[in-house]
Amino acid sequence: IINPNNLKKGKKDYHIDHKYSLYEGYKNNVDVRIISSKENLQMLKYSENLSKQGKCDITLEELLLKTKYLFKNQ
Repeated sequence: IINPNNLKKGKKDYHIDHKYSLYEGYKNNVDVRIISSKENLQMLKYSENLSKQGKCDITLEELLLKTKYLFKNQ
């Protein structure tokens, strides 16, 4: 689901990245089910991931919309 093209994972290859950063998730008290959801993960070339330095590729509002199914039965 996260790596459909079977990209090579490793220190100098591709990394699994959080679109909405873990730091921002912690800072904004985002539920762990949301911050760790498949909707918040992507494969990035290691150099792109390192250059992000905690920046988010998605807004919290976008992430919450994509993950609202996680709380449907509550």
